[in-house]
Amino acid sequence: MAAGTGYAVLALLLTLLRAAPERAALLARLRTMGLTRAQGRRLLILESLPQALLAAAGGTVTAWSAIRLLSPGIDLTTIAVSTASSPAGRAALRTDPVSLLLPALAVVALTVGIAAAQAWWTGRRGSVRELRAGDAR
Repeated sequence: MAAGTGYAVLALLLTLLRAAPERAALLARLRTMGLTRAQGRRLLILESLPQALLAAAGGTVTAWSAIRLLSPGIDLTTIAVSTASSPAGRAALRTDPVSLLLPALAVVALTVGIAAAQAWWTGRRGSVRELRAGDAR
């Protein structure tokens, strides 16, 4: 789970670095037309939400369906009960809503946090530097 989280953070940061100059230039142009810093922050957050929500929903559905499909073939009794005698019941693999929703909510929160950080970082620059952001000259 830690490796998956690390890869997700790395992918979001690399996406941020790749698209930062274009977004900064777009925000600078929109600010010259009257967009406030708060509106720019909301714009960046709302721009990143659809893909984050789809990724969270897709991951949740994939995890739920994998557990439902694998549970009949996996018997956790030998792992859960370490006695040599026959246990009274069977330890079955089942879905847990908290363990499915927590990573999905973390992905959405991480995406919103990175978009807000990018909006804050872009807002710290001067207007001339913002207008030159992404400029090849």
